[in-house]
Amino acid sequence: MKEFFSGEKILSKKPLYYQTAEVPDIWFSPEFVWEIRGADFTISPVHQAAIGLVHPSRGISIRFPRFIRSVSDRRPEECSTAADIADMFHSQTRKMQVSTED
Repeated sequence: MKEFFSGEKILSKKPLYYQTAEVPDIWFSPEFVWEIRGADFTISPVHQAAIGLVHPSRGISIRFPRFIRSVSDRRPEECSTAADIADMFHSQTRKMQVSTED
């Protein structure tokens, strides 16, 4: 991966379509689709996936995410949407109480 994501693959700044408060050392354009699995979805003050769909000012994160495999038959544009993530949050078996207070 280090060799693949080098040179022209490194972006000079955060793409406009990314919504995050995190500040990584470098940014890459989406190239791969990965299947990941985690313990459950939680409300996060840091991660902003599906922000506003489950909580007005917080996003959703995955607890203990693990890489499962690369998915070669899908493009990054075909991945889970914010609405998909909110649906997965609501359908998980371990229900979480969502307080709208910060």
